[in-house]
Amino acid sequence: QKVVIHGAAGGVGHYAMQLAKLHGAFVVGTGSAESRRFILDHGADEFIDYQRQEPEEVMKDADVVIDSRPGDRIF
Repeated sequence: QKVVIHGAAGGVGHYAMQLAKLHGAFVVGTGSAESRRFILDHGADEFIDYQRQEPEEVMKDADVVIDSRPGDRIF
């Protein structure tokens, strides 16, 4: 399965990445450019800089999307 995790560098997000990888998922982590290395080092197979690329493009073929960021959003 393909799992997209928004806010992958945060407390909830980086645990979600590790759990998804443990269960064999292909993980896409979104975050800022500054968090790229952290996200990839903690299990993401792919990184999306949400300020430069639309996460919606990646989510089209995702099986699961986890949004660990606070606030109301609709993608």
